[in-house]
Amino acid sequence: MSFTESSDRSAKKADHLKKIYYYEVALPLSLGKNLIYSSYDLFQKGDSVWVPLKSRKRSGLILRRELSSIKKKFDVKPILSLNFDRERLSPARMKWLYWLAEYYQYDLGLVLHLSFPPAGAFSKKPVSKTSSLKAVQRPSSPKFSPEALKPSLTEEQKKCLKEIQFSIKWGAEPDGPNQEIKTGEENAGFRVHLLHGVTGSGKTEIYFRLVEPALHRNESVLILVPEIALTPQHIERFSLRFPGQVACFHSGLSPKDKYQQWMSILKGEKKILIGPRSALFCPLPHLAWIIVDEEHESHFKQDEKLKYHGRDAAIYLGKCLNVPVVLASATPSMESWWNVQSGKYMYHRLKKRVFKTKVPKIEVVDMKKEKKGSDLPYWLSVPLYKSLKESLKRKEQAALFLNRRGENSLFCPACVYHFSCANCDISLTQHQSSHLLCHYCGFREEKPKTCPECGGTELFSFGIGTARLQKELEKLFPLARIVRADRDAVKNHKEWAYILNKIEKREVDMVIGTQMIAKGLDFPYLNLVGVILADQGLSRPDFRSAEKSFQLITQMAGRAGRREKPGQVILQSYHPSHPVVTFLKEGNYEKFSERELDLRKKYKYPPFGKLSLVRIQSISASLAFNVGLKIGAELKNIKNIEVLGPAPAPYFRLRNKYRYHLLLKSEKAGLLKQAGELILNSVKKGKPSAVRVDINRDPVYMF
Repeated sequence: MSFTESSDRSAKKADHLKKIYYYEVALPLSLGKNLIYSSYDLFQKGDSVWVPLKSRKRSGLILRRELSSIKKKFDVKPILSLNFDRERLSPARMKWLYWLAEYYQYDLGLVLHLSFPPAGAFSKKPVSKTSSLKAVQRPSSPKFSPEALKPSLTEEQKKCLKEIQFSIKWGAEPDGPNQEIKTGEENAGFRVHLLHGVTGSGKTEIYFRLVEPALHRNESVLILVPEIALTPQHIERFSLRFPGQVACFHSGLSPKDKYQQWMSILKGEKKILIGPRSALFCPLPHLAWIIVDEEHESHFKQDEKLKYHGRDAAIYLGKCLNVPVVLASATPSMESWWNVQSGKYMYHRLKKRVFKTKVPKIEVVDMKKEKKGSDLPYWLSVPLYKSLKESLKRKEQAALFLNRRGENSLFCPACVYHFSCANCDISLTQHQSSHLLCHYCGFREEKPKTCPECGGTELFSFGIGTARLQKELEKLFPLARIVRADRDAVKNHKEWAYILNKIEKREVDMVIGTQMIAKGLDFPYLNLVGVILADQGLSRPDFRSAEKSFQLITQMAGRAGRREKPGQVILQSYHPSHPVVTFLKEGNYEKFSERELDLRKKYKYPPFGKLSLVRIQSISASLAFNVGLKIGAELKNIKNIEVLGPAPAPYFRLRNKYRYHLLLKSEKAGLLKQAGELILNSVKKGKPSAVRVDINRDPVYMF
């Protein structure tokens, strides 16, 4: 026997005598289950490992160690090695990821995969465990920009900042009634703060004052924005204040850039991370604050794959990591506002703008009274036309805001009666020309010939897109420099940055846009805002239509007159007496929210009830409908759940697939989880392969 053969036998004998461990491993695949692998090595929960799967090598995550006496009913394949390119996930991070998978009912492996560095850009050389630990050690304190960049705070800002800092240190607001002052150790950590400030009130400066001491302590801060389009301005402002400390992460970056940003955060080279909801999955060592800017924005909700809400996920991450969370908005969501009212969130108010200019008053134009014989297009009132001419003469900028959704809702222009569902208090949508339909419960009726309110015979749905708006404005103002900003005109974040740059350099006279121009942007020379056909937003087939309209128009109005000159806002409406229009004119968020919450409570919509939207889609409309009927019948066996539908989705046919919706309502989130599990089990057992079923917890869009 050779020496080599003897050594091999000795090694095998030694391996045989070693204790073997079995591990449950999650893979970044939609397998519907986790897999068991074995190893003689001792791994920890959260370790990333290489494992074989069929003929490929995959990276998986250790979830737990199984009993060594596991019965081998199948061949258990061995773990190949530790994956040194990926850091071990902390127990707090693991808890958060488990919650995401469980609450949003998504495959755990796919959720865990989001917490790994972007693929395709890893270093080819393996990293030692020692260097991995050094990568997350705190570097020396960063250098800050000159003190001259720090503007002085207003009294209101000082008060808000003091309240937030005091509550983090002592667990109560200063000078609050009957507050028991406790030690910082007992109360420091997780707490949710709602910072409610009018547009231009200096919320960003509050962020700066919270971030600076955290950086001096070598801690990191996460700033969430609703969408990629808002990152350039935030990055520029934070970089001026904290040079060399700002990283960004979003889907618009190349794989290489994503990896570089990810590693700069992990190593502590950069301590301020700015990005949309996907930034939540980045590793932030020693996290001090999570700040959610424009927390009311619906773009925080993802409606594909893992259908999570970025704001809600940020709050739960703060809870898992024991980190305070600041939600900021000029128009808080009804959910956040209710949490303030019920005492769950702390509340801080900024009512005044930093500059001496006041929040612009909204001038409402009754479109029913506009002369029909005018040479102007039907969508343009005389007051707005004159104001646009004056704006051009003064060489100032103007913005025209158009909400294109809800164009097919039928209404009577004589009395402004909107046709609504008898069951849901939701606007009915006109399909073709023959009937009206509710996309929530499926209620259907023939299109009436007369208005039931006033007997008028002129019933119509109307709408205008931004492209047509631009063409007609170019005819009216041939010398004006007009740009368009919407999803069709702006294809990527580079094009959006280019448009923003032109606006800031005053190379644009008029901006025409949809939601893109209403969100969190600062246009210093914009002094006129025109809201075209405000009724379009109010008549959307969505229980949130009033809230979204109030928020969007308030945000858009806030773009005007943010510096020394006062702004002007003109809102065109066929229904000037509508309560939402009245509250907008008064700038009265509190009264609006009171009315809106009363309506939500009546119909058990959030925040007084929980929703799940079940989408069934197939190339066969009848097959999708029948599967929806079957699921709906099974769900009715669960008590205290209301099942609406199946009803055709608002976008009934999309990418050659027909779509039906089931809407589930319950006052208890646990029952919706139970319903989701029943649906998923039912789908696994008897769903035809030609049908796809998705569950969307806490849906924001119903499309």
